[in-house]
Amino acid sequence: MQNRRVVLLSNHSLLSATIQSLLQNEANFQFYTVATDQPKMSSKIKQRNPHAIIIDSGDTSLGKDVITHLLDQHPKAKVIALNLDRRNINVYGVHRVVNSDLNGLMDAIRGRRQLPGKGAHKKKTKSADAGNGGEAMGT
Repeated sequence: MQNRRVVLLSNHSLLSATIQSLLQNEANFQFYTVATDQPKMSSKIKQRNPHAIIIDSGDTSLGKDVITHLLDQHPKAKVIALNLDRRNINVYGVHRVVNSDLNGLMDAIRGRRQLPGKGAHKKKTKSADAGNGGEAMGT
């Protein structure tokens, strides 16, 4: 099985150590931390060719369009935004589900995704446009 490369964008050593500790017990993960204040942050991320990029959604040093920018630069990666204040995780990917009927609207409101062919179809897109911003997990 191929190693999954995970990049954490953070200047907080406690957050980095915690996530690294969680992943070290899992097989097939390579973990990298990239400081958000590095002038070559984008090139450091690109060098790692990550499967997942983890950010602290409360880190204002990343800018307000960081998720869209990361998805644009790394379309195969998932961007995982941790909201430590609200204790939830949002997962973003480069896809969008376009619904064409009332059931699709209700499913979107409920947070469900429809499979293509059932009133909805997937489109590749370069925006983080999925209702609440993506798949929400947590409380």
